[in-house]
Amino acid sequence: MKNVVRADMLFISIAALVVGGIFLFASVYLGTALSENWLRERGGFEQSYFTMITNNYIDIFQVLGGIFITLGSILTLYIYYVIKQERS
Repeated sequence: MKNVVRADMLFISIAALVVGGIFLFASVYLGTALSENWLRERGGFEQSYFTMITNNYIDIFQVLGGIFITLGSILTLYIYYVIKQERS
């Protein structure tokens, strides 16, 4: 049973690392796509407002990516610690 729990936790940690990496590396693309969609729904706004919305979306994805990578790293280190304790 412990091996199953560890395997599940390892899968979750790797998934969090991958999702965090995708959010970080694709933050500009995702933020720009969301802000363009927002602009299309509104029918147009001035450039400075659009730039502010785009930067906010990019920042959101960067923060989410950092959170996911941090959680994935902490969980991976915890799994490593548990395995190390069981072997000693």
